[in-house]
Amino acid sequence: MENALLAAYQKINTWSTTGIKMTIRESEDPAKGDLILLLDKSEIQELFALLEIVKVFIPEKTLNAPVMDLIGNLIPPQFVSIAAILLKGKTFGAILNQLSQELSTIPIEIGIYLYKDKNIN
Repeated sequence: MENALLAAYQKINTWSTTGIKMTIRESEDPAKGDLILLLDKSEIQELFALLEIVKVFIPEKTLNAPVMDLIGNLIPPQFVSIAAILLKGKTFGAILNQLSQELSTIPIEIGIYLYKDKNIN
């Protein structure tokens, strides 16, 4: 846990002096823009480890509770059955574990599309 906190702190400290590393590449969808400015996944990888730390501060009762029990009242009634199917009875802790694992393994592209010669009002 201390290593994850230290890595996240060091990354944030680096950002404060050097900025966040980004990549510019040609857009694959010209309708969205000519270029895409992307945040490199390596820049935010250390922050994913903070999910493990968050679980330490969440009560065990909440971690072991089915997600639908926690959010069921927040979902509009017409979507409750769809959410229940998608969540498959998973607990909040299981969702956090899955999120942590998937963030570490799947490719992630966070970016913004840009136009070379287009004025947007």
